[in-house]
Amino acid sequence: MDGAQILRPVHVRRRWGHWALGVGALWLTVAATAYAMDSRTLERIVAVVDKDVITEGELRAEARLALVMRHGAQGATVQLDNAYLRSFVDHLISQVLVAQEARRMGAEGASDVEVNARMATLAGHFATPSAYRSFMDSLTMDQEFVRAVMARDVQNDRYIAQRLRTRLLAQQKHVLGQPGAADADERAQHKALQRWLAELRRAVQVRVLDDEGLLHLERP
Repeated sequence: MDGAQILRPVHVRRRWGHWALGVGALWLTVAATAYAMDSRTLERIVAVVDKDVITEGELRAEARLALVMRHGAQGATVQLDNAYLRSFVDHLISQVLVAQEARRMGAEGASDVEVNARMATLAGHFATPSAYRSFMDSLTMDQEFVRAVMARDVQNDRYIAQRLRTRLLAQQKHVLGQPGAADADERAQHKALQRWLAELRRAVQVRVLDDEGLLHLERP
């Protein structure tokens, strides 16, 4: 400590201390935006879509569910590397965007029958009930969370199909009956879906965790 610091008047040092405490509190407030608190744990946030928060725990659980639904029980043990998780964040953001749009438009929600059917499909990927229970325990998310994911996916699948059907009706009239019509229709649906998702993404604020651990606001 140099002489100037030693001789600084007490009231100046106090003002500096108050200012430093204020800045520290502000920094803690900003830093806390990268985490989500519940009654049990402090979780890192990986994305914010408008007002919907995606935590790291939710990301990992949904990524694991998607692997099992696509590849069966072997998906329960595949390593979730960073490259896969980064790509899955983008997929999850799209799911949230579609769910938000479906709610705004008053779309029909998933029924208990539909959700139960999805849950039965998930359980059916495992050889025994105990293997299924072990998988569910490994998710670190309760069954209510898993059912909510299934309900959202059912609603999204239906809403996307309805939305794309309207957009592609005119185009389908031109390609039906022509050679390669099925492939052309599939490509057209994919392109239309990507354009629509891009429109939804531009319409809201999306923040994604970057490599430095900060939530980065996407620019349109």
